[in-house]
Amino acid sequence: MKKLFAMWIVISVVCCIAGSPVWAGDEDNLGVDIHMFASQGFIKSTSGTNWPISGTESGTFQFNEFGLNLSKQINPKLRVGIQLFGQARGDYASDKPTLDWAYVDYRARDYFGLRAGKVKLPLGQYNETRDTDSLRTFVLLPQGTYNDRQREITIAQTGVAVYGNRRVASLGRFAYQVHVGSMQIDPDGGVAKNFQSVIPINTTSVDTKTVYAGNFEWSTPIKGLKLSTSGLAWEFTINATPAPLMTQLYKVPVGTSLQIPVTGLRRGYISAEYTWRNLVLASEYMRQHFNMHLLGMTVPKQSDSYYFSGAYRFTDKVEAGAYYNAAYANNRDRDGLTYKAGGLYFPYNTWRKDFATTLRVDPMKHWLVKFEVHRIDGTYEMIPQNPNNKQYWWLVAAKTTFTF
Repeated sequence: MKKLFAMWIVISVVCCIAGSPVWAGDEDNLGVDIHMFASQGFIKSTSGTNWPISGTESGTFQFNEFGLNLSKQINPKLRVGIQLFGQARGDYASDKPTLDWAYVDYRARDYFGLRAGKVKLPLGQYNETRDTDSLRTFVLLPQGTYNDRQREITIAQTGVAVYGNRRVASLGRFAYQVHVGSMQIDPDGGVAKNFQSVIPINTTSVDTKTVYAGNFEWSTPIKGLKLSTSGLAWEFTINATPAPLMTQLYKVPVGTSLQIPVTGLRRGYISAEYTWRNLVLASEYMRQHFNMHLLGMTVPKQSDSYYFSGAYRFTDKVEAGAYYNAAYANNRDRDGLTYKAGGLYFPYNTWRKDFATTLRVDPMKHWLVKFEVHRIDGTYEMIPQNPNNKQYWWLVAAKTTFTF
């Protein structure tokens, strides 16, 4: 809360210098853009597992988010903004308001600008807008690429970003972003719980190093076609104590302090989007690699994911979409045969192939409702992972969102 308050003071002071305090007057006089949103959903699966939210097997309403953002154009080159955000996601988010992003943006030229503060990361096509439900068709973005449990390590970094764009004759427009900064991992958050589902540990804290990220986008001469590539490089160390299963299997004494470095983390995206009238087609490929060091062993992990999606708006009030998303624990063993040979459950624990269909209805301005059905093959990234999970299963979700 101290950080939230400090950032609010900074933005308020800047706005005061511009002659418009953010806490007085009306919106028009202030020139402050104010937006709010609130969503409530329900999600349920037919599998003996929880994905992507704990409690989905029995059905849960712990599936919501809310946000408040303010921004102000101080002058043609300087802009400031802030967003408070909260969400409920089963056992790893509990409606606690957090500072989602807050920045000072100075745009000297079209080809050069600078942002400082807590800045959204440009990973993939939709990471920067993933929390704004009204901007997308689907209830759940393809989880192999936009994993909700990993949101805290992909949404933003605290530091600086350089960005710009330039049109080059008949070749189209090129845009870039380069980010350097830091981020935090909550020992009770989704990322920590993901690791705890694979390693029997109790996370106490996480030490992080510098984050590097970037994005390069090409708006091609073909009207409506955008291509981009983006990536993230990072390392961190998990501090933990052994859970009972580790003490039994590996004879690690109760209360032992464990340090589990995660090194060489690299995540890369290749993305494409094509818009023609009311039709939007998109596809992305994501690959991730890292090394995890535990009890004198180094465990390399190389996973990947891809999807194809399409959405069509029939009228101002009705839109439908579908996507196919495949994610693999090991892109060198897509059939899971190495996994099976090691005596670890079933091969289908190493993949997840998700076919989703969605109907979106906008009954009136500022209000929307979505219904979504998933037919899924495989149980990769299920929480918890166990031999009773079904290979083929269904997931249904519904969600309503108000924007102001």
